[in-house]
Amino acid sequence: MALANLANIATENERWEEALPLVERRLTVCRQTMDAAPEVAEAKIQVVDAMLQIFKVHRGLKRLQDSRPLLAEALPIAERLVSDQPASFAAAHLLARVLHSVAELEKAVGAWEASMAALDRQFALLEPWRSHAAQKQNVERQLGLARVMADWVQKKLDAVANDTARVAD
Repeated sequence: MALANLANIATENERWEEALPLVERRLTVCRQTMDAAPEVAEAKIQVVDAMLQIFKVHRGLKRLQDSRPLLAEALPIAERLVSDQPASFAAAHLLARVLHSVAELEKAVGAWEASMAALDRQFALLEPWRSHAAQKQNVERQLGLARVMADWVQKKLDAVANDTARVAD
């Protein structure tokens, strides 16, 4: 717990170089916990959360590509949590965060279609939760962030389509 708190403090204060070894160590500890108790959902949640924290640090360090393997690992873990606990907003919210990170990574490398696909999945995942009063604020925040990114990505897709059409003419 102390390691997670130190990692959070460094990350929230944007001390990226200091945060990276802390969040990497946090992930190692979380993985060990998950390996010792693979049936415990909270252990899986902590692993994925640590991976997302590393993604945030990589973003701060301008090294998003370094997160690709982590996100590839986090996605099926989060998907399994949702599959195992379809009535859990915590699981759905975690998967939504992973999908948003995937979309951000793909956007950063110019993979507009892949970014939009991840955002579409995020929208579909969160939409059923809009009617749950207890989760409405969290859902609306996530959907708002996703809409902003989707609008930006759609503009890029439109620009690519227009450029392709001009070249074809």
